Amino acid sequence: MQLGESNPDSASQSAQHAAPAGGPSGGPAPTRRASAQRVFLERLLLGHFIAYPVGLVAAIGSIPIAMKFREHAVLAAGPDGAKSDLVRQVARDLHLSPMEAAQSEIILTFVMWVTLAVLLVVHLGVLPWAIGAARAARSPDSASSSARQGLRSFVIVTTVTLAVVILCGAAGWIWLFTL
Repeated sequence: MQLGESNPDSASQSAQHAAPAGGPSGGPAPTRRASAQRVFLERLLLGHFIAYPVGLVAAIGSIPIAMKFREHAVLAAGPDGAKSDLVRQVARDLHLSPMEAAQSEIILTFVMWVTLAVLLVVHLGVLPWAIGAARAARSPDSASSSARQGLRSFVIVTTVTLAVVILCGAAGWIWLFTL
C-alpha cells in the first residue's frame, strides 16, 4: 500500500465500530437545547464583559469632571493626607506629599462612584435580555420576542451610556486642556 491510499478493510472496520447515526431509533439526531439557567448566565457574563470597557472609559472620562465638581474640596485639602491606607501607601511609593495624597483621594473617590454607577447601569441593562433569553430557552414559542426586546434594550442602554460617558469625558478633557 502506498502513502495516501486508504485501506478498504480499515474503513469498513471503523464503520462497524462507529456510533449509529441519528437518534436511538436511527432517525435524525435529537437537538440539545441549552438550559434556561445556562442561557441566562451566558447573557449575564457577556454583559459583564461589555461593562468593563464602558467602565474604563467612564473612569478616564470622569477625572477632569471630578476636578471641576470637587474643585473646592481639592483646593481645601490640608496637610493631613489621605484617609485611606491604600492611597497613603501608593502616595508614599510615588513620593507624593500628604496634601497631594489627599487631593488624589478626593479625585479617586469621585471617579470610583461614577465608574460604579456606569457599571451598575450596564449590568442592569443586560438583565431584560438574559431573562428573556432564559424564558425563550424554556419555551421557545412564547418568549422569543421577549429575548429580542431584551437584546434591543441592552444595546440601547449600553450605547447611550457609552455615548454619554464619551461626550462628558471628552468635554471634561477639552475643558481641562484649554484652561
